[in-house]
Amino acid sequence: VVVWSAGYERMILHGLAGRYPDLRKPLEASAAALVDLRQPFLFGQALYRDAALLNSSSLKHVAARLGGLSYAGGGVVHNGFDATAALRAAARGGFTAPKLRRVRGALLRYGRLDTASMLAVASALQRALP
Repeated sequence: VVVWSAGYERMILHGLAGRYPDLRKPLEASAAALVDLRQPFLFGQALYRDAALLNSSSLKHVAARLGGLSYAGGGVVHNGFDATAALRAAARGGFTAPKLRRVRGALLRYGRLDTASMLAVASALQRALP
């Protein structure tokens, strides 16, 4: 399972495993199988160096530099924190039906862009690294 920030994703999966004991084994297996696509860009460990990234390992910055992708115009979801907050609010029933449709659309757009960004970064890494 390829992710951008394995530490964060592991934390979420372990939290879910604690909340849903019947799913503990598959969630922990998923957490153990994570591959962090962000690792080559981490400051101090960087396998891929590009002065234009200014030591940033943000998917937004890396995808813009390596894949030419932009997160501009995302609506109500501008970053991962917004996505998490919107998902939690939706799960609590914190939106009217029209707002829930808008938030759902924004989350889907953000998720598609994250996926496209990771694919672009992975392709760029394949070309750049031996």
